[in-house]
Amino acid sequence: MVPKAAKQLILEQLAAHDQRHIMILGGALAILGLLLLLVTGQANAIRDDSPANQFAVNLDLPEGQVTLSPLLPQASWREYAIQPGDTLTSLLARAGISQQTAIQISRLKQGRKLRVLVPGRTMRVQVSDDTPPRLLGLDYPINSDKVLSLRLDDDEQYSILLHKPQFEHRIRFSTGVVERSLYEAALGANLSDNLTMQLAEIFGWDIDFALDIRQGDSFSVLYDEQYLRGEKVGDGVILAAEFSNQGKTYNAVRFVDKNGRAHYYDPQGKSLRKAFLRTPVDFRRISSRFGKRFHPVHKKVKRHMGVDYSAKPGTPIRATGDGKIVLRGRKGGYGKTIIVRHGNVYSTLYAHMRNYARGMRPGRYVRQGQIIGYVGQTGTATGPHLHYEFRVHGVHRNPLTVRLPDAQPISHRYRKEFEQLLVSRNNQLALFKARHLAMLDVQ
Repeated sequence: MVPKAAKQLILEQLAAHDQRHIMILGGALAILGLLLLLVTGQANAIRDDSPANQFAVNLDLPEGQVTLSPLLPQASWREYAIQPGDTLTSLLARAGISQQTAIQISRLKQGRKLRVLVPGRTMRVQVSDDTPPRLLGLDYPINSDKVLSLRLDDDEQYSILLHKPQFEHRIRFSTGVVERSLYEAALGANLSDNLTMQLAEIFGWDIDFALDIRQGDSFSVLYDEQYLRGEKVGDGVILAAEFSNQGKTYNAVRFVDKNGRAHYYDPQGKSLRKAFLRTPVDFRRISSRFGKRFHPVHKKVKRHMGVDYSAKPGTPIRATGDGKIVLRGRKGGYGKTIIVRHGNVYSTLYAHMRNYARGMRPGRYVRQGQIIGYVGQTGTATGPHLHYEFRVHGVHRNPLTVRLPDAQPISHRYRKEFEQLLVSRNNQLALFKARHLAMLDVQ
């Protein structure tokens, strides 16, 4: 059962509106919700009819168009569950296909991927009505993201295509209130670790999820679930989200431009992405703040010029912004250190590393969010942690409070399309919130 705090928070937000408008909106949403339930038969999901490019997944062509020949003879597809010990030869034999055909396929360049079949997966096979039958095509999931498709062309030659499967997408909604930690609240709201990290990354430029989270903070998330032939195969991306932190609410809507670049924007079209991430390590870790402190090694009060993020050894460290590595090596009490220069104004320092990520060297350009090393306790350190510094024109600034430069807002040419998407996502969030409140009232 959802905590009463969640209901109270949403009710307080709704109470700010005129009661007459709430009644009208509630009635309209109730009717719309009933219609959606009748259409989809889902208690907590609706089908998303927005363009496919609004999702991160690169959707392949519909099944009937995933062909490597102009036309295939009409024939039915059959599905065969792969059993322990199955080979391509034994599986195709169940479909009436000869051993010679199986050997011919396995000798193809991509056909080598069919030499070892994974038990539990399903292979779809298409055979002709001839006697003996001919193999016209097969589909085999290499993994959750890739399918191997084989087709027989007009020259009686087999060709193989590796492609992403045609997923069905369903929109889901989740909401929660922080009692002890964001991680526990997300877990209680049935958000996967992947979605929880997405949520933290979306708002991570404005909120330090190691320090800023408070009891009573709340979130609402609209996200994509992927289904293949009626079975869920994984979570997609967050489509829209709200996060209330210490009384301030942040909103995000995902938009994909014509070039396939996806970004999150606020309702005014400003990018939530900043030139720098607020934190370089796992948001669940605890940090030591910038400023004067009693130094645990030197045993005296010293000014702390960065932030210490306590984390397990080996925790990945990410570059907080795009830039060029200008130092990689030991640096006195810092131990193993990397310094990244971001243009002519900013630089960041990452110290006490256990080791560096592969390929990290002076002169190398790194991307925001790219793993550059791993947490350790080299140099003057009493335990495993990351010491992180942020400098502006060479002057140390508090990484937790420094104003971060913004990324570019939504392009003018996409403005109208974005506003249409924004209205759609806001309506969907309102519908799900109303449904959620109705469920709380029933309980």
